[in-house]
Amino acid sequence: MTLRLTPCSDWPELWSLREDISLSVPPTGQAVELHSPGIAVRLADPTGVIGMALYRLCLGPIRLGNVLAGLTDLQRSEIQRLFITVEGLLVRSLATQTGRPLLSVVPLSPQAQFRPALLPAHRTVMLSRSAALRRQGHAHVLQAPPALHQVVLHLADTLRIIESLRAPTRVEDITGAVGAPPSAAAVLAFLTASGTVTTGSVDGAPAVGFGEQHGTAPAHPPPGAAEVQGHGGGVWDDDPPVRPEPVERSALRRPGRQAAAGTTGAENPFPARGVTGTNRPLTH
Repeated sequence: MTLRLTPCSDWPELWSLREDISLSVPPTGQAVELHSPGIAVRLADPTGVIGMALYRLCLGPIRLGNVLAGLTDLQRSEIQRLFITVEGLLVRSLATQTGRPLLSVVPLSPQAQFRPALLPAHRTVMLSRSAALRRQGHAHVLQAPPALHQVVLHLADTLRIIESLRAPTRVEDITGAVGAPPSAAAVLAFLTASGTVTTGSVDGAPAVGFGEQHGTAPAHPPPGAAEVQGHGGGVWDDDPPVRPEPVERSALRRPGRQAAAGTTGAENPFPARGVTGTNRPLTH
């Protein structure tokens, strides 16, 4: 499956760069550089389109349509090639129709690939056997080594779906359950693509290797997770998740976003966030 620039469902998808990524945006025509611990990427940018796209992703989660607006088909193809190159540095978020974040899929390796797709209704899904859930402020973080992503769960709707995945369950039983959030199908697509949820055979019986993702799961949970077994073999930090306080959309944004609005041609106002160089006129 190729990397798609369009959402996999009717629910808004947001894109951003990982928090630890620093970006150097030189004058148009010069190479753009991305840096993080252990990573250095240099990208040719003769037209300035790549620098523009990466700069906007640095400002925080944004709908990709806002980045692609006004670009030619050739420029869109250039952006798609860029995202394939830096896919392991991109955070993909699913939001409600009003823009509140539901969950964010964060890559843990530059080699990580994330290709969400809606699952057939009869497909059987379950948490990976190595799944571990831990609190992080008002959010929860789901990890399932050796999966190359972790998932930050922002709203209680996603926690209810996680709870339903402790045992093998058909997609249609989750999405059609009384009280199921309308976003359930899209959430399952994101969780499965992240490697934290695995799929089984279509007849409802576990497939070979059910509950494992990308090889044999390790015997120990990730650091910080207490070894409390869930019904599906997952590791949980407490009893079944309780409703956390909702996280507002601003919680996903990086500091300085407000200062960035309307900044044109001036020296970059937030060097502490790792963006260096001269800002181009942008409307976010």
